[in-house]
Parts: sequence; C-alpha cells; structure tokens
Amino acid sequence: MKNLIVERVVAAFRKNSLLAIQEDWGVDASGNGEWVADKGKCCCGIGAILVGESCLGPNGFIEPTEAAANVLGVSPSYVDGFLSGFDGHGRLTTDAGVSFEYEVGYLHGHQSWEELVSLGLVFGLEEEIEED
Repeated sequence: MKNLIVERVVAAFRKNSLLAIQEDWGVDASGNGEWVADKGKCCCGIGAILVGESCLGPNGFIEPTEAAANVLGVSPSYVDGFLSGFDGHGRLTTDAGVSFEYEVGYLHGHQSWEELVSLGLVFGLEEEIEED
C-alpha cells in the first residue's frame, strides 16, 4: 500500500499535467491569491500539491513551507524533510539531530520522486521513455 501523501503528490501531477523537477518549488503566488506553476508545467512534489491552493492567510501572503504544512496537515519540519528527500539529498536521521517529522517527510519525499520517475512524470525523462 502506498503512502497517502505519495498518492496525493502523484494525483496532483496528473491532475495539473505537471512534470517533476528537483531543487526548485516551481510555484509562485498569482495575482488572484492562488499558487500557480511558474516554470511552465514543472514543479517539485510540494509545489504540485500547492497549485490551485490559496497563498493567502489571515495576515497576508503565506510562505510556501507554511502553506504546504497547512494543506497537508503536517509540520513545517515534515515539509523540509520531504523537500530534501524529493531533491535527492543525503538522508538525515533523528540520530543526526533532525526531528522525527523531518525523517518521515524525507522518506515520503524520496518515495514520491521514485514513483514519479517510474511513471515517467519527470522533466527530461518523458522523452527518454517515449523513445524506448
């Protein structure tokens, strides 16, 4: 059984016809108060979740990490871990001083990237799959 957040990430890429990229959120705040893909149709796993969501809170603009934590119902530490795992950074564990939420986020980010690769939903990979 796949993790629900991994499933939600994959569903967001499919729903919005996006391709995954690493090392960039790929989203920006639009004038109408929603997150939009700003790299054409490419963004990271968390960015894909944010597309179409509100970027405004009670006090104005919400930073992407806080917005993602709110949308997913997780901590900002989880989001930071997810981004590290999605981007392929070295794994940190609670032994290295990171929180448990960070570690779980890392695992889910890594799983999301691997799932998107296997589905050919990664920028640059879609051409290679079509050629095979």
